[in-house]
Amino acid sequence: MNQVFYIDKGTLVFIDDRIEINDKSWKGSAIVANIIHPVTTLMAGILLISSFKDLQWKMWLGILSILVSIYFFLFGTKMNFDKIIPLNHIAKVRIDKDYYHMHSATIFLNNRAKRRVVLNFDRFSLADFKQMLEAKNIPVESI
Repeated sequence: MNQVFYIDKGTLVFIDDRIEINDKSWKGSAIVANIIHPVTTLMAGILLISSFKDLQWKMWLGILSILVSIYFFLFGTKMNFDKIIPLNHIAKVRIDKDYYHMHSATIFLNNRAKRRVVLNFDRFSLADFKQMLEAKNIPVESI
């Protein structure tokens, strides 16, 4: 049985053993994060090596670049942009509201990655969404 929920910029479909999310998420952001990491690490290494001569500000800029590189590396490994998520890979779903009173669902996967979906439906559909998750034995947290 297919259950379709209309979300912001697409649909979220429950099919027997998986969830299909069609929300136009840009899969390239993970690629960009994986490209920025080695580039900033290389730049930081060059700055640190050149700071040994006499310039102190290059050392601090190199250290800052290394910290930015680590941040982008961690961001790239913790986000998931897949369109199809098997139900047995989902640890829990957290539903919360942002500053603009838009509901969003953060899907926590077993490998500690996250998939975020902006929900754009009324409170009745939200209750149906929670019921569907509970029917599929997926823990739901509401904030």
